[in-house]
Amino acid sequence: MSTTGLLFDQDISLNKRSDSGERIVRLDIQAIDGKLQEEEHNNTISSKDRITRIKGCATMWHENSAEMGELMKSIFRMDEDYCARNLARNILKVEHDDNYEWETHIFFDDAFEPDDSGKHREVNQFVKLLCQQVEEQGKKWYGARRMKVPPPVKYPTPYGGRLIWTLPGATKIICHMKDKDKIRHKKRWSQCMYMYYFLGYQLEANEKLTQAQKELRARNTFLLALDGDVDFQPDAIIKLVDLVKRNPVS
Repeated sequence: MSTTGLLFDQDISLNKRSDSGERIVRLDIQAIDGKLQEEEHNNTISSKDRITRIKGCATMWHENSAEMGELMKSIFRMDEDYCARNLARNILKVEHDDNYEWETHIFFDDAFEPDDSGKHREVNQFVKLLCQQVEEQGKKWYGARRMKVPPPVKYPTPYGGRLIWTLPGATKIICHMKDKDKIRHKKRWSQCMYMYYFLGYQLEANEKLTQAQKELRARNTFLLALDGDVDFQPDAIIKLVDLVKRNPVS
């Protein structure tokens, strides 16, 4: 097996064998394009499969309110930008190559602790601080327009729990709260988790999609790894995605 020395880790990850010994090779773009043309002819490929999907993935542990507040401002900027583009597309019928879908995912390490009785587990002070910051920063950001961020919807999960906020611009903040008694903690395992969550659970395991649809969506899905205190602008994200699209895996 030949490897590329400049990007050794990435090359190894794209050229490997599965546990069964079956050869796994990198994406064959020409073969995929052939499948897409065939499926387009059969009307199974739609515009929803071609849209750019960006998943902003932040890992958190013990961030303070200032750090969380900085991230919230960046998320709200993306929400506003997405909303403006969505309105232009749906109302003014303005189509643009830079249109995208955005989701924020926060993977919270070691998010649970024993309650006072010691019999049950509850979210820790840092998760509570995040909820407080979403509400407070949301009031500052959207309040002048008489809008606010509604309370999150709560879900139990096999790895702990999940909180989902739907922002005024229609994007979502999805907080995955990890219980170290149920799933391995630490930042690197959070990164492994969101790779499998997006590319495995949401995409490859989706039985409603054809193989060509899965491959096309995989090519147009971008995972943006973020720290819990990062500051970024929508234009910067769009330029980054455009740069990656110019250099696809071949």
